[in-house]
Parts: sequence; structure tokens; C-alpha cells
Amino acid sequence: IAANQIMLNLLVFKSGPHQETVRTCHELGIQIVAYSPIGQGLLTDSLTESKFSGIRAVKMTGVKYPDIQPLRQKIEAISKARSCTMAQVAINWVRGHGAVPLVGCRSVKQVEDAAGSMSW
Repeated sequence: IAANQIMLNLLVFKSGPHQETVRTCHELGIQIVAYSPIGQGLLTDSLTESKFSGIRAVKMTGVKYPDIQPLRQKIEAISKARSCTMAQVAINWVRGHGAVPLVGCRSVKQVEDAAGSMSW
């Protein structure tokens, strides 16, 4: 196996199975390809409470808007300190864990976030 594509972002990494998968891939020299590095938009500046309920991951997991606010506040603080977007912080976190992030590029903003995450 040369690569393993898994969901990997700040929202799911606290799960034991995700941590074990990442650890095992690293031990075996398997490249992780991470989909949903910004948590389907949950880890971005543009998330509002009204947008929240329409996100597929919310419907699948049952996560509540207040539950993700402490994490979002930490990401926002890092983004302000580094003069970047929250998406760039989330994407860079994935890169920092040895994974190749798969990012959407449906808009100029998404391309800018992906490119901007590479500069620090």
C-alpha cells in the first residue's frame, strides 16, 4: 500500500481510531491523503450558525454548533496571530501531521486558502 485516503482534520483527530490509523501509516511508510481538511467548512471563517445546519457532516454526526466553538476560537486566534485564514490553519495542521490535504478548489477563495497554507 502506497497511500491511504482518510478523513483527517482537527474535528476527527481526537478519535482513537483516527490517531491509530495515522500512527500505523507513519510506521509503515504509507502516505496519508486527507480528505475534508477543513471539516466540510466547519473550520473556516465563513461558517455561520445558519450555514451550520446545512452541512452534511453535521447531519451525519449530530454535532451541535456550540460544541465546536472552543476549537474554532483557538483556530481563529492562530489565524489572527499568523495573519491568515482559519482554513489555512486547518489545512496546515493536516500537512503538519504528515498528510497530503485534498482541498476543494471551486472558488478563488478556496484556491487562495490552499496556496496560502503552503507559505508557513
